[in-house]
Amino acid sequence: MVNRPHLWSNFVGDTADLFIMLGPYLRDILFAIVGYILYRKRVVNTPFLVGLLLVIFVFSSLFDIANNYLAYVLGVRNDFNAMRVCSSPLVPHVAGILGLFVTLLCSYLVIRDRQTSLASVSDAA
Repeated sequence: MVNRPHLWSNFVGDTADLFIMLGPYLRDILFAIVGYILYRKRVVNTPFLVGLLLVIFVFSSLFDIANNYLAYVLGVRNDFNAMRVCSSPLVPHVAGILGLFVTLLCSYLVIRDRQTSLASVSDAA
């Protein structure tokens, strides 16, 4: 049978397709973790570069996973739907919830760290 794109209604996937579908979300999780580590180590000091680092690494990863997983839950055909076809209905939920947890945690830690650093600056003044 001809391998069709996962957005088509008669998509039939295999294990290789599952890993292809998981790739972008694993990258998003990795980007969020790396972005948080770079933020904590204060690799960049200018506000513009700090904001760019957070938007590119942490917050865009959170948006990507949240947007695609929510669309899957609402019934839209996307990568998570293709994961369900390639494996079992449990896999996209585990991948989506785990990805959301990690990226939300990184985002929360960045925001909390930023608030504590602002509070310490105002206390010193």
